[in-house]
Amino acid sequence: MTFSHLAQHFYVGVSVLYPDIMTSLSLSYTQLGVMTGTTSIISGFLQIAWSLLSRYVSKRVLLGIGNLLMSLGCLIMGRARGFIELIGGNVMSGSGQAAQHPVGTSIITQKFPGEKISRGLAIRYGLGYMGNIISPVLLSLIAVSMDWRQATFLLAGIPLMTGLAVLYYLSGEESALRSIQVSERSSIWEDIESAVRIKTVILIMAAQAFAVGGTGMGVIITYTPLFLRNYLRIEIFETSVIYSIAMIGGVLGTIVFGHLSNRVGNLKMAAAIVGSCSVLILLLTYHNSFTPILILHLFVIGCTSFAFSSLLRAHLASISTPRQRDIIMGMYFTLGFGVSSIWTSLTGFLIDLYGSFNPAWILRAVLGAIAFLLIVWASRSRPSTHTS
Repeated sequence: MTFSHLAQHFYVGVSVLYPDIMTSLSLSYTQLGVMTGTTSIISGFLQIAWSLLSRYVSKRVLLGIGNLLMSLGCLIMGRARGFIELIGGNVMSGSGQAAQHPVGTSIITQKFPGEKISRGLAIRYGLGYMGNIISPVLLSLIAVSMDWRQATFLLAGIPLMTGLAVLYYLSGEESALRSIQVSERSSIWEDIESAVRIKTVILIMAAQAFAVGGTGMGVIITYTPLFLRNYLRIEIFETSVIYSIAMIGGVLGTIVFGHLSNRVGNLKMAAAIVGSCSVLILLLTYHNSFTPILILHLFVIGCTSFAFSSLLRAHLASISTPRQRDIIMGMYFTLGFGVSSIWTSLTGFLIDLYGSFNPAWILRAVLGAIAFLLIVWASRSRPSTHTS
């Protein structure tokens, strides 16, 4: 399961190729934002579809197919000759990635008992983020020695191998079979109604709707390499190294904070992380040229920006029944990816409009602050579960 998540985050490293792709295909920041935003919208709505499909189809099969779709999307991107083809490949990959979170999270939460959910998710997501570290350096080296197209072709091979591995090695794993709701023959609408009645579910989903645009990993992954290369004028290899250091922070932060949350509580830890990250993002407005302190700054942002989502998911898993859980996770990821597309597109528009990244950093800090307040509100509400 961790290997499958690792493959997804190898694909995330494609963001270091965006400057070269933009130059090669004559794209603007707005077009880039539209591309990533369109992918987020489509893959976001597919999150709930993959989750509901797990009621009728083996999760192992769904996860394997998702990886194979990622591979096909990479091939299409590598052969793109224009904006439309590039979007097509990106959407194909995003559609495959959409299976990763709801289906993968369902397998993990069903496999481990309640007190181990946060650790299980932290390990899967934290080690999976290793792809964010390795991929940028590897892809930038290939882009320098060959070109960005060859780098995307390499990317296609990783989810291909992972998809085949998932189909083979998860065979016979009980938690990777169809969701247990099938045996209970419950109505989808009854499960949805039961899930949204849980007291803190709506607050948590509202919080992540703002957090994904503020302190969320998606916006950071998309625009950090562009900030380093196009705004601070750092070369591609140096950019990939700095970016990878920030991703190391994401890995460490997710694992460490996931472990500490067992003592502090998932929501309290998430609130502290989101609040701190909002301040750190606002401080990016002071960087108008490269200094060594920027490396440390981005590392700490990585530590605090990647971890909050797994903590929120662990909280939702702990307050829901197995019947409710797949529905909640599908809704969580659908909302998160859908809203993220709006923030990602708006970020690109602001950069184009003002010719500066500072308005984008300010917007993200404000969104993170709103998410912080919502998480604090949720942490002070006593969750109630409904098993109907």
